[in-house]
Amino acid sequence: MQNHSHIASVLVRILIREKDVGYNDSVVIGGLDQFLTSNSDALSAIENFQMVSYSRITLAEREAWSTRIVSLIKPSARKIGQVSGNRARNTSHVMGLSLDSSVKDLKLYNRGKMWDLLKDGFGIETIGDLISHFPHRHDDYSDVRKIGSLIAGEKQSILATVWDISLMPGKGRRKGRVVVTFYDETGSIKVILFGQQWAIRDLQPGTEVMLSGDVSNFAGRLTFGSPVYEVLARGEKNLHTGRFVPVYPMVAGINGKSLRNVVRTALASAVDKTEEFLPNSVLERTGLMRLSEAVARYHYPKNYKALLDARRRLSFNEFFLMRLVAEKRKSEWKRDKSSIPLPSSEIVSNFISSLPFVLTSGQTTALQEVLKDIDSSVAMRRLLQGDVGSGKTVVAAAAMLCAAANGLQSAIMAPTEILAEQHYLTITNLLGSESPEGRDFIHIQIEGTSRTLTLALLTGSMSNKEKKNIQTAVSLGKVDIVVGTHSLLQEALNFPKLGLVVVDEQHRFGVMQRNLLQENDPRPHLLVMSATPIPRSLYLVLLGDLDLSVIDELPGGRKPIQTVVEPSQRRVNVYNVIRQEVKKGRQAFIVFSLIDGSSAVEARAAVEEHLRLSTQVFPELTVG
Repeated sequence: MQNHSHIASVLVRILIREKDVGYNDSVVIGGLDQFLTSNSDALSAIENFQMVSYSRITLAEREAWSTRIVSLIKPSARKIGQVSGNRARNTSHVMGLSLDSSVKDLKLYNRGKMWDLLKDGFGIETIGDLISHFPHRHDDYSDVRKIGSLIAGEKQSILATVWDISLMPGKGRRKGRVVVTFYDETGSIKVILFGQQWAIRDLQPGTEVMLSGDVSNFAGRLTFGSPVYEVLARGEKNLHTGRFVPVYPMVAGINGKSLRNVVRTALASAVDKTEEFLPNSVLERTGLMRLSEAVARYHYPKNYKALLDARRRLSFNEFFLMRLVAEKRKSEWKRDKSSIPLPSSEIVSNFISSLPFVLTSGQTTALQEVLKDIDSSVAMRRLLQGDVGSGKTVVAAAAMLCAAANGLQSAIMAPTEILAEQHYLTITNLLGSESPEGRDFIHIQIEGTSRTLTLALLTGSMSNKEKKNIQTAVSLGKVDIVVGTHSLLQEALNFPKLGLVVVDEQHRFGVMQRNLLQENDPRPHLLVMSATPIPRSLYLVLLGDLDLSVIDELPGGRKPIQTVVEPSQRRVNVYNVIRQEVKKGRQAFIVFSLIDGSSAVEARAAVEEHLRLSTQVFPELTVG
């Protein structure tokens, strides 16, 4: 009687929640029909209870049936609930948990070590944290077949019975293997379980099992390779087999089955507490599912479409919230601190006129936008986007020249020393001077004025003496433009009159490194340059706190940039292209993406690759 009361009260809560979500059959993972079927004995004991196939009736029929069942059960559920004992109290406790409740409140048997591992590995402490620990993929075991219909080379599942099981001892240090024969009405199949001696206890002859995995042909017979099995108790829903099975990021000491079990329990206890922040009108207009349903479905989707729909809603959340954060940053940037206006002057006009080429229309537009921004007490925060060779550095140089004309300093930062040195040479050449080697500073006489501009290059590979000289000069305000890498920050550089910061390739430069330079008061103007093509819609999400200027054309005579992505198996083709270009007198750079890793690891990787490339791939070429 107590069990019947418990099931009835759970059904009432389910139907009330179904009403909240529009009777869309999303409250119960796996669908309400599964709950009704699994508990049919208990529910049939309720007087006048009528079973239905919830998934097959219309929304109006679902509403009418749910209303009748709730009114039918509620009075008796309250009466019986008063004497339902510890089981009902425990159920009430679990059902009453919130997303902020500790995972330990789930009261699962012998999970203390797991909670510690999840906290140390992923910072999971609350039920909300656990529910938000999403799978990084799903194994599709939803193709459930009879043994006689299995096909080699596909992921499939069978519902079968154990016919025979035996343990084959291992030799030496090798663990034993368990050989199991399963059967159904269409045939039998033999499966080997390596290192799973406990299966002898689980898979006794006559046990009904759901088995999932990759079907392969071995020695002329079909078998499962590294399968997952699940012993099915009466009325129990399969969790690890025969469906889309979530595969979670793991830590040592926790297996996939255990983590799926606790996540499933957490979902059942509190996923309906997930707060929906989108209005119904937005959900209807966009076709997005409710957040609580998306969370549940992403963990345990019914099919591939349900998985995509859940991912669409969760992805919308990410982009929407990132966009809000970007707008917040943009608002705070304009409100918190003021900047020093940098009105354009004749020096900038003379600089543009002195160039040995004419700016493209894209460069001209971008320069006008930048000069307008910096002539304001609200600090500029602009992204300058354009392909390699489109002339972004010219725009940046003009802006830095404008800052110098107003008596302020500029800093341009690049993610690598090679790029920093390239910017340094390009800027000095644009300003009408060649950069002699071996000098800490470059002094350039600006044409048409008596103004002398001082530039300095600062990189981590310089000697301590060189860096000290530059740091001192910068702190005394004697350097107008500093070009460098993250050394600008790591070496405790002090800018007394910083008016403009230029950052090349923002996504490769540390957020903290940029923000430190922006803490100055008054706040310097910020110009970010990037050659990374990015759709405008994605830009608004990721970099929406920056205004956007695009240089969409190359200067005359420049060949268009061609970007090609080759898979690793075509690496030899890339090497052949490099050989051809070198034979034409050109050079090639091979760049590794080990950023922000340990210097020791990066050095070893570079040395090893250099050795391999110079001895095995390009022995006939000079590899530096």
